[in-house]
Amino acid sequence: MTCEDDDDALEVVVKLSAGCERAETSLAMEMVSALLAGDLGIPLPQPYFLEMDAEVLASIPDREWAGLAARSNTLAFGSKLLPAAFTAWTPGTVPVGRMTADAAGALLFDIAIDNVDRRGTNPNCLVRGDDLRIIDHELAFPPYLFGARPPWEVGSLQYMASSGIHIFRDALYRRPVDWVPIAAAWKALADPQLDDYGTCLPVEWAAATPQVASAIDKIKRVRDNIDACVVEVQRLLT
Repeated sequence: MTCEDDDDALEVVVKLSAGCERAETSLAMEMVSALLAGDLGIPLPQPYFLEMDAEVLASIPDREWAGLAARSNTLAFGSKLLPAAFTAWTPGTVPVGRMTADAAGALLFDIAIDNVDRRGTNPNCLVRGDDLRIIDHELAFPPYLFGARPPWEVGSLQYMASSGIHIFRDALYRRPVDWVPIAAAWKALADPQLDDYGTCLPVEWAAATPQVASAIDKIKRVRDNIDACVVEVQRLLT
C-alpha cells in the first residue's frame, strides 16, 4: 500500500490482524522482533504502525482483501517496501563480506525469539549482493513449543542440525564467524531499553500485553546467558 508518514508518501507491505494466526498478538510480535533486531544491528525493513483509514478501506476494489481489512484491527503492522533489486534467498547461497556477520546475528536472533519460520523452503530473507534483510516474525515467541529448551542449555539446538531447518545454519555450517561483536550487542541491551518495547505497545493491541511481557522476559534471559547461547550455536555449526 502507499501510505503517508508526516505527509511523505511511501510504499509499505501491510500485515493485517485478521490475516494472522494470533491476530493482534502476531502484529505485536512483529514489532517487538523489529525493535530487538534494530537494537542488535540486525538488518530488516523499517517497521511501521499503520492506521487504516476508513475511507481507504472502503475504496479497496478487491472484495476478498477488503473483507479481510474490514475484520482487522484498525492498526496494522507494516514494513517499508524494499527496492526490486532485493530477491529471495536461495538455497546454496554463501555469505560473503558483511553478510556473514549479519547471517550469524540473525541465526542467534531467531534462536532467541523461537522463530522457526526461516527454513530452506520459506527463507523469509531478501538479499542484494552482500546485503540481506530478514522479514516475517509473526510466529516469534510462540506460547507453546513442544520439547523446547532454553538455548543456553547443552545440546538444546540439536533439533536444528538437519539441513533445511534454518537457512543460516546451512549457510554458516563449518564457516568461521566472529561471535565477539554479536555477543557484545546482546550484552549491551539494558533493562529500561527492553522494557520500552512494552510501553510502545498501542492500546489497539492491548490484548497482546501478556505475550509482550513474556517476550521481553525471554529476551532478558537470553541476554543474561548469551555466552552459553553462543557456545551452543557454535556447537550447532560444527
